Amino acid sequence: MKAYPNINFIGLILGPDNSTKKRLEE
Repeated sequence: MKAYPNINFIGLILGPDNSTKKRLEE
């Protein structure tokens, strides 16, 4: 995923780990 770090990052945010998204929003 080195070629697409943004997709990997988005995948983590949209993934089951919603705590990460909340952390970024705060």
